[in-house]
Amino acid sequence: MKKINILISYAIIAAITFAIFCTVNISTVAAAVVSEVSIPTFSAGSGFYGTDFELTLSQAENNTIYYTIDGSDPVSSETAEIYSSPITVSDRTSQPNIYSAYAEDENSPVSICCGVGYRKPTFSVDKASVVRAAAKDKNGKFSESVGQTYFITTGNLSKYDSITVVSIVTDPDNLFSPDKGIYVTGNKYIEWKNSAEYDPAKSVWDTDNATNYFSKGREWEREASVTIFENGSTVVQQDMGIRVKGASTRNGAQKSFNLYARKDYGESKIRYPLIEDNYSYDGNIIDKYDSITLRSVPDEVRLRDSFAQSLIHGRKDLTTQDMKPCAVFLNGEYWGSYQMAEKFSDYFIESNYGIPKKNVAMIKNWELEEGTQEEMDEFNNFMYSYCKKDLTNETNYKAVCDFLDIDSLIEHYAAGIYLGTYDWPNYNFGVWRNTGAEISGNPYSDGKWRFITFDLDYTMGATYENFGGVQGYAYDSFEHIVNKCGKYTPTNLFIQLMKNEDFRNRFAAVYCDYANEIMSMDKIDPLINRYSEEYTEFLANSQLRWWGYFGGTPESNLSYNRMTYRETTLKNIRTFFSERSEYTLEDMKNFSGLEGTLQTITLKTNGSGRIMINSIIPDTLSGEWSGRYYSDCPVKVTAMPDNKAEFKGWTGDIISGEAELTITLSEAMTLQANFTEEETLRGDVNSDGSFSIMDAVTLQKWLCCNGNIADMIQGDMNADGRVNIFDLAVMKDVLMKKK
Repeated sequence: MKKINILISYAIIAAITFAIFCTVNISTVAAAVVSEVSIPTFSAGSGFYGTDFELTLSQAENNTIYYTIDGSDPVSSETAEIYSSPITVSDRTSQPNIYSAYAEDENSPVSICCGVGYRKPTFSVDKASVVRAAAKDKNGKFSESVGQTYFITTGNLSKYDSITVVSIVTDPDNLFSPDKGIYVTGNKYIEWKNSAEYDPAKSVWDTDNATNYFSKGREWEREASVTIFENGSTVVQQDMGIRVKGASTRNGAQKSFNLYARKDYGESKIRYPLIEDNYSYDGNIIDKYDSITLRSVPDEVRLRDSFAQSLIHGRKDLTTQDMKPCAVFLNGEYWGSYQMAEKFSDYFIESNYGIPKKNVAMIKNWELEEGTQEEMDEFNNFMYSYCKKDLTNETNYKAVCDFLDIDSLIEHYAAGIYLGTYDWPNYNFGVWRNTGAEISGNPYSDGKWRFITFDLDYTMGATYENFGGVQGYAYDSFEHIVNKCGKYTPTNLFIQLMKNEDFRNRFAAVYCDYANEIMSMDKIDPLINRYSEEYTEFLANSQLRWWGYFGGTPESNLSYNRMTYRETTLKNIRTFFSERSEYTLEDMKNFSGLEGTLQTITLKTNGSGRIMINSIIPDTLSGEWSGRYYSDCPVKVTAMPDNKAEFKGWTGDIISGEAELTITLSEAMTLQANFTEEETLRGDVNSDGSFSIMDAVTLQKWLCCNGNIADMIQGDMNADGRVNIFDLAVMKDVLMKKK
C-alpha cells in the first residue's frame, strides 16, 4: 500500500521509542504504577522479523514466569506454561486454527452468526506469534499480564510488512464465552430459542435479537491489548476497550469493532496520526484519537463505503469519515481486511471542527450519541413541526435555515441520491451541533445542526433487493426517498424544502456540480485505477478468509476473487458513473419541477487565478472546463485571483468587471476570467524560484507542524485565504498534470 511520506518520521520515532520501552526498563515502570510484582521483560518487542528467533523472558525478582501463546491470560489460562528456556518464535501459519475454527451453529451458544451460511475455513489461516506472560511470586501473587506480537516474514506473512496491521489480543473468554463473549450468540440466545417466547419467523438480522453480539453499552466492552504496525514498525501499543460495532452487520461472521482508549486501561488517547490525509477544518493533522473504528471488509460491497467517501472527502459542508485499509489479527490469527476510521464521537467533532467536546450534541440513527436529552427533543420537535409547514413561506424557510445548516443538508441529500444509496434515507445518517458559545473564526460553531454521511456500502449500483427491472445507474433515487421518507424526518423536510424556489435552485446547482465535477469520470477513472492496484489483494485475501470454502485450493480461490473484483465489481462501478448523470439529472428535473434544458457553460482563465462555479473550483489551469446546468436554474461564478494577481474582468459571452456573476444559461456560453500576471510563481512555497515536488513536500511537512513555508501566500493554492490540506490536494493535482 502507498503511504504518505509525512508519516515516515512518525513511524521511525515511534518504533525507536517503543524498542527502548520494551527492552530497557519496562518492568520497573509498570511495577511502580500497577502491581507489587514486577512484570516480565521480553528480549524482543512486537514487530516484523525476517527469521525465526529465540525469545527470552526475565523478571527483576526472579519470580516464576507463566506464559501463553494462544492469546489467553497466563494468570488464569489452562494453557499457561512455566517459562524455563527461550521460546522459539516462528511463523505459526501451518499450525491448526483455533479462533478461526469457530463457525455458525444456531444451536450452539458459541455460534459466531446465524442464518448466514458461514462455514469455517478448511485451510490454515495466516498466523502471527502472540506471547503473553505474567510473573508469580512465592506468595502466589501475580503481576499484570503483558504480551508482544511477532510476524515472521519468511513465508505468507511477508505481504503484511508494507501495510497497516492491527493486532488485537484479549482473553478468549472475552470473545467466545457463552456468558460474556461479545462475538457469539451466547447462552441467552439459546435460552430464548428454548422458551415459549421463541419466534422462528424473527429475522436473525434484527438488532434486538437476544444475542451477545447484539448487546451494546459499556457492559459489553472488553479489555484488549492493541498493537498497530505501519510498514513493519510498531507505532502504537496499548491496552484499550473493545466492542462489537454496527447494526444488523453484527450478525455477520466477520464483525466490526470499536476500540476505546481510556484511562481505565492506561492511556486516554491514541497518540499517533493513524489516518493519512486526516486534517481538521483549519489544516492541522489529527494525531490524537480517543477511539477508532475497524469496519469489516468481507466482500466488495463493504469496500464501496471507502470508495464513495473518497469522492466526497473534502466537501466542507459534509461531515464524513476519513479511513484507511488495514489487516486485523485476532489473538494472532488473520481476521481479514478492515477499514480503519475515526469513530464519530464528541472528540471527533472537537478534533475535526474545533468544538469543545463538552459542547457537542450528536444524534445518529435516531439515537442520542452525545449531549442531553433536551437536544434530542429539540431536534425531534423541530422535525415534527416544520415537516408540516409551508416552506415557500419566507418566515418558515428562514426558521429552517436558522436551525439547520442548509448547505450541509443539500450536500447530504445530493451525495446520497447521486450515489444511489439504497439503505437510506432516515437511516445511516446523523446530525451534530455546537451547544456552546460561538467561537470567533470558526464557521462550524454557529449552533446549527449539520449532517453526517456514513455507511455508503449499498451504493453505486449495489442493492440487497432489486432496482425494479432497471440498471442501478438508471434507478430513480428521488422516487426512492419519497417511498421511504417516513414521517417527520429530515427527508420529509427535504421534500418540503424542494418546493421553495431558492432552496430548489441551490440544490439543483449543487446536484449538477456532482455530475459535472465531483463524480465525473475525470475523478472516477483514477480512483478505479487506484482501487484496482491497491485493493485487489486486500479484498481477495479477506474474501478467502471468510468465504473461501467453495472448493478448490486457496490459490484458485484467490485468483477467482481477484478476477471478479477487477473484471466485474470495478467495471460495474465505472459503468454506474459513466451512465449515471444522464438518468439522475432527468429524475432531478422531474422531481424538482424544473422546465428548462441542460446547457453547457465553458470556463477559461489566463492562468493567474481560478473560477468557482456554485460549490466547486474546477481545474482551469490545464485548459478549459465545461459543465452542464439547467437553463432555468441560476449559476453563480466567482473569479478567484491568485494572491499576487488581480482580477481584470470577464470576457467571452459576457463582458463584466464584477468578480461574482449570477447567470441564467438560456443557451451554451463561454466565459474567460482574466487576471494580471502574479508577481511570484504560485505554489513556490520554498521560494527557490520554481514550482516542483519539493514544494509539495515542504507543504506536507508544514501541515504536520514539522517544517517551514518561506512564502505562506504561495501556499494558498485555491485562493480561499487559508493554507490547509485542500491546498496540498490542489498542488498535487497540478503537479501530476505537469508530468
